[in-house]
Amino acid sequence: MHKSDYNSFMFWKLNGLLVIPHELLHVGAHRLIGKRCQYRLGESFVKPLEPCTVGQQLFCLLFPLLVSFPVAFLPLGIWIITFIQFSYSTTTYLATAPVWHQSLFVLWFVLFTYVMSACLFDVLLAIRLLLKKLTHQPPNHTGKH
Repeated sequence: MHKSDYNSFMFWKLNGLLVIPHELLHVGAHRLIGKRCQYRLGESFVKPLEPCTVGQQLFCLLFPLLVSFPVAFLPLGIWIITFIQFSYSTTTYLATAPVWHQSLFVLWFVLFTYVMSACLFDVLLAIRLLLKKLTHQPPNHTGKH
C-alpha cells in the first residue's frame, strides 16, 4: 500500500468516525417514518432498505440538520444572554470574562463548524433531489377535453 493510499484510507476512516452522531440521526429519521435502513458504525452513509417517497427522502436527508442546528446554537444563545447579563465590556472582554464564558463561544464555533460540514452534503443532495423532481414532473393539465 502506497503512503498516499494509506493517508486517504485513514482520512476516510476518520471522517466515518467523526460523523457517527450525524449518521445516527439519519437512522433515527428512517425509524421515525417507519422505514428500515442499514448502517455500520464508522461508515459515512446510511443505506435505506425500503423505497421512500421524495418527501420521506428529504426528511431523512435534512433531519440531522433540523436537530443539530438548534443544538449548535445553544452555546451561542447562552453566551449572548450571559454577556448581556454580566455587562462585560467589549474592549476588555478577554481579560475580564471567566474562562467558562469564553469557552462557550469556542464551543459554539466548533459545534457550528461540525454541523455545517456534516450537513453540507445532505443539503446539496436535497437540492439535487428537489431539482430532479421539479424537472421530471409532467405538466399539470386541469382542463377537460
